[in-house]
Amino acid sequence: MGFSHSFEFVLKFRQLILTRDIWRIPYQFIDRIGELSEANLITDVAETVNIVENIIVGAEKFLLCMGRRPIRSLSEDVGKPVQKGVPVKVLFDEENKEYYQKYIENKYFEKRVIPTIPAVMVISEKCATINFLPLDNRQDMKTLYGQDPKILKWASDLFLHYWDQGKRCCLTL
Repeated sequence: MGFSHSFEFVLKFRQLILTRDIWRIPYQFIDRIGELSEANLITDVAETVNIVENIIVGAEKFLLCMGRRPIRSLSEDVGKPVQKGVPVKVLFDEENKEYYQKYIENKYFEKRVIPTIPAVMVISEKCATINFLPLDNRQDMKTLYGQDPKILKWASDLFLHYWDQGKRCCLTL
């Protein structure tokens, strides 16, 4: 990925970048930010929720979720891939650990906690959403969405980077 792709990303998402704390993510991912240049920006709350729900329900090989507090309707959907035998990994921040304690780990469902999350993400083998946290640290629904293999690789790599640092928590079966 060359400088031109990173420049393309910055130009395409300039307004979003000005309000986001992308420096929470490690440099090696900032260096690859151009891989997200084919993403679409979703700003509508209902559209974002629908896209995330479709990713969750449509996952066939894996589902990776990084977030803060779970959205009730979406957290219920996370069980659907597990019922189909799809491995699900959920990563969340220490501040919101209490919200995830009721989710019991099993063969197909794992969860880990890290001190803070750099973004809210939902990733399957088909598509990904990435919501970089705003500078004021308040979550909104301005989300990057894409199906391009480069977007999926970047998002999966970032998730797994933090997953490897995460600690198991809460209850297990």
